Amino acid sequence: MSYVLIHERHELKEKVENLLKQKIKEKFNISDDECSINYKKLIKNNILQITPPEIEITINSSSNPGIIEFITFDKRGGKSKKPGNIKFNYKKLFKDSPQLILSGIGLFQFYQIITPILSVITIYLSYGDIKTIDLTKEEAYVIISLWQNCDEKNTISFEAGYKATNDFLKKRGEPTISREKFDRALESLLQIQSIESKDNKILLIEEISKDYTDII
Repeated sequence: MSYVLIHERHELKEKVENLLKQKIKEKFNISDDECSINYKKLIKNNILQITPPEIEITINSSSNPGIIEFITFDKRGGKSKKPGNIKFNYKKLFKDSPQLILSGIGLFQFYQIITPILSVITIYLSYGDIKTIDLTKEEAYVIISLWQNCDEKNTISFEAGYKATNDFLKKRGEPTISREKFDRALESLLQIQSIESKDNKILLIEEISKDYTDII
């Protein structure tokens, strides 16, 4: 008689988590404890979500109850059933958690926090290849401004986005940026798949995700 068990590969999920934590630690130059605290905040607020891959394990038992003759595995320890997944939610960070932006830490400190995070999450945009993209201070301001001023469809016109960015900067005593810098910022945001250009408008992407079946 054969039995099929579904096994979640939490050891792979743990490896992915440790890799992301290590990158955050390196970017921040912080201790393990500080890294764990910040990482847990991302998980708790559903900004970052990681699920483990699932595999099928076939167990062939003998006629003698309780005795297992053998277990069939492939090279990954079983038959692949469902890949693991990593999700990073831009909307939850910039739209649904405004307290992160408007809290006492200040905008510059917030920029210092999100830049390493945005750099780290691009690690899985190319499967099997670790990539990081460093956002400039202006690019961080742009993505915050776009999310705080987009419509219910997560869209905003280029002109409105540019105006919203400079209004946002003025209110916080920051120097405004030129249209050329704004356009360059949009190009960088396109690279990390946080925005798209659609119908002559900026479409803000709620989340990006990546499947994995082995350590990335």
